[in-house]
Amino acid sequence: MTDSSGPAGMLGDLTRHRPARTARASSFDQTGRNRDNWIVMPGEERTLADIEGPGFITHIWMTQSCRIQPGPGQIDPNVVGVPMLEIHNALGVSWETVDPDYYRKIVLKMYWDDQETPSVVAPLGDFFGLMNSLSGSYESLPLSVSAKEPELHTFGGSAAFNSYFRMPFGTRARIVVENQNDIPYLQYFYIDYELVRDPLPEDTLYFHAHWRRALPNQGWGPDLQANSIETTVANLDGKDNYVALETEGRGHYVGCNLAVRHFQGSWWGRATT
Repeated sequence: MTDSSGPAGMLGDLTRHRPARTARASSFDQTGRNRDNWIVMPGEERTLADIEGPGFITHIWMTQSCRIQPGPGQIDPNVVGVPMLEIHNALGVSWETVDPDYYRKIVLKMYWDDQETPSVVAPLGDFFGLMNSLSGSYESLPLSVSAKEPELHTFGGSAAFNSYFRMPFGTRARIVVENQNDIPYLQYFYIDYELVRDPLPEDTLYFHAHWRRALPNQGWGPDLQANSIETTVANLDGKDNYVALETEGRGHYVGCNLAVRHFQGSWWGRATT
């Protein structure tokens, strides 16, 4: 006989009442107009959400752009005094040039419960699995990226990000972006969350994600044939291995993404502790 008291499957708890209030922080235009994005200036940190708990971040959606040379649809006609410059890029009149590396120049940080050191610190693109600023599309249970088709597999190409990781916080959640670039960029976002009345259980595990890079990553045998006899070298002490995770305590290791570019390696990992 099966236990019917617990949720079954991904949507099993939809038929249960949950005493929580759902809300959203977003980049919507609070003046009532339609400029639903934020401009983040060079060197600026912007707080996307500062939420009083207890509660849970349930979904994050973000899309953004960083143009070295803006297209006509992005130029304020008042700046140049020519109204005809307000041409939407969909009409095919565009001379835009994007920063090919800007997904690495925006840092995403998340703080739980008034901590001074962020539990999440990673380049924006790498956090969502878009590695080395190279646009692409994929779907997974906790994360997805949807790249703009004409810019697919281009560096700095337009893409929309989703995260469905459940991120608890007891008293406060603060989500910040830092623009480490020397030019501004545009940020659109939704941050969906639930607020609950009761304190979080004592065994609650908090969400963590960190990014690391070895530049360069010293390897061995670059001239060897992959999967050849020469590469079957014993390594019992871990010398010169690239360490993906070293931690103590209790929690769940969720996994990591690994990217390599021009023999320079980088990774970021997610875990709850």
